[in-house]
Amino acid sequence: MIRSSSARVLALALALGIGSLGLAACGNGGSDDADVVSKAPAGSTPGEGMGGATLADFRPSLDLKEFMNHVMDYNAFEVWHRQGWIIGDTVQELFPTDDDGWIAAENAARTLAEASNLLLLPGRPQDDDRAWVDFAHQLNDAAMKAGDMAEKRDKDAFFSAGTDMYRACHGCHVRYIVGADGPPAAADPLKPLPNRGEPPLPNQ
Repeated sequence: MIRSSSARVLALALALGIGSLGLAACGNGGSDDADVVSKAPAGSTPGEGMGGATLADFRPSLDLKEFMNHVMDYNAFEVWHRQGWIIGDTVQELFPTDDDGWIAAENAARTLAEASNLLLLPGRPQDDDRAWVDFAHQLNDAAMKAGDMAEKRDKDAFFSAGTDMYRACHGCHVRYIVGADGPPAAADPLKPLPNRGEPPLPNQ
């Protein structure tokens, strides 16, 4: 028993020692490589409030179409699929019925709000016009409102914010995909709002 206990103590001591060495290697006491940090790209300067990061440090990994499909559309429809009504012989309400559903709606809305900033990364704006920025900001405002209203479980306000999200997306698509002087808005490739057609007009 004594030898077995001693062996366990020795094994524990060795394990703790190895762990300590590993931690030391990750800190300043390790190799010199631990003190090496990256340098800002040549000719770039940090922006205000960006710490050591510069615009040149951003790494957009998706082209705009993939970004829209995998990030923007995905999270927008995670919101839209959780609001509104299916109206037929009966009325089916689509709003969440439990906390998990509302939390999922809030998460999707807040993710979309943050993702709207990624529309402004270098290479993503489609021209030098401020309209691109304005549409991104409109979407940010609407998505943040949707997140706030999902948190409050306010169905009407959540629905209204979803409509504002759709209008921001639709307006941007009409300008930059269809063209400001192009065919009618019906040519917009943005899918209609799920299960409810076009959003209602204000005060209707």
